[in-house]
Amino acid sequence: MKKKLNILILGQSGLIGKNVFSFFKKKKFNLLKYSKKKEILDLVKKTDVIINCAGSNKENFYKNNVFFLKKILNKISNKKIYFIQISSLSIYAYNLNSAKNINQITEQSIKKPISIYGKSKLSAENEIQKFKSNKNFNYTILRIGSIEDKENKNRFLTALRKIIRLNFFIYLDNKETILNILNLNKLNKILYLSLTSKFFYNNIFNLCENISLKKFLLRNSKYSYFFYINITNKIIINFILNSLSKIFNLEKNKLNYLFLKNFYSNKKINTILKRYNKLIW
Repeated sequence: MKKKLNILILGQSGLIGKNVFSFFKKKKFNLLKYSKKKEILDLVKKTDVIINCAGSNKENFYKNNVFFLKKILNKISNKKIYFIQISSLSIYAYNLNSAKNINQITEQSIKKPISIYGKSKLSAENEIQKFKSNKNFNYTILRIGSIEDKENKNRFLTALRKIIRLNFFIYLDNKETILNILNLNKLNKILYLSLTSKFFYNNIFNLCENISLKKFLLRNSKYSYFFYINITNKIIINFILNSLSKIFNLEKNKLNYLFLKNFYSNKKINTILKRYNKLIW
């Protein structure tokens, strides 16, 4: 694709959208701006590429993540357009009691989201794929993990940041936990690559860094060494989980995300970047 195409980035005021908009602006792309939500539907007629970074994760899930998306898709009609949807890994089903046996969640894994947010994201994907029969419509769906950014108010990441400041961590019988973290800079590069190659057309990708909790803690610490202990006693582990859930105001089962072995591990993002690195970087 050529850089002179009109690109409409939805959710320009959000954490991801704001960052993506800034990145593409520096790359001299022709970006379409809007100040009010109602202006978007008119801009669809002028655009060649839509990058949908919009989506609520607090309230009005279906209104923001599905219903408004359907209005946009209805405006596309037979217009030639490339649609990139930022989706979420929360669309997958898993069982916390058996998750330690999961080495990797792939694009083919069972999709049965638990949260309303995950369900709305899966519904949005289904709406996009309904347009497969339209020869002028191409899409890419990127299912991303938790964004690694200081502005991200995700309670799980907020709790991790507080722990990192202490430069001390307690592993609960697992030092090899894999996090579903995604760096915004890597997401921007993938989006940029998707505009340069048809390899991404009508494809779905899980995007998260294959990074261990241990490496993540050290990477974000201001010190060169991170102190830790590893506890294996189940009674003590249960006591610690109960205490942490109260301290950080998190449900106990959500804290288990910290201690799942090889959960959401994915090397695909680095494979994609390596494959196209010689072309544009």
